[in-house]
Amino acid sequence: MAKRFQVLDSFSHISNSVNHPIHALVSVQYPALNGLQSLQDSINAIFKKKRAVYVALSDQKLIHIHTVGTSVTTTQEIPFEHIQDIHIDTKSQHRDFNAPKVTVTTKNPKAKKANEKVHEFILFPSLFFPNLKYSENHTELMQFVQMREHLLEQLKQVKKTLEDKKATEAAQQN
Repeated sequence: MAKRFQVLDSFSHISNSVNHPIHALVSVQYPALNGLQSLQDSINAIFKKKRAVYVALSDQKLIHIHTVGTSVTTTQEIPFEHIQDIHIDTKSQHRDFNAPKVTVTTKNPKAKKANEKVHEFILFPSLFFPNLKYSENHTELMQFVQMREHLLEQLKQVKKTLEDKKATEAAQQN
């Protein structure tokens, strides 16, 4: 994971709020907003601050990040060791474009009660800068695409590791 994307320097507001090095950052769809979040979005619009949602790839985890303008509002870590299953649908259609849909099922092995959780991310083809600004710089656009591909490749590796582990456990039980 040594690849460094220069465009990440434009996201210091995110990297400064996350305690792990970020290797890739991808824009994803908004989750459904509750009433309070909708109200906050309306107020933030007055100040020209827009909501953006990302998935970051770190060394051993994914980080789901919500921002408004240049402020990080929430983060949720998804450690690779908690991932039970990964499904990657590279042919999913989202509105007018093809966008991979990633479904990650997690379970915290240290939790006392069952806590399986499903995370779904539609990976957009381009990365939005703070306040949903687009880039017109060809080098930046190529890095956005490369980061999305890097994230997908890492998730495929995690999926293969999970499948290998399940096959080994099944073989040991027989």
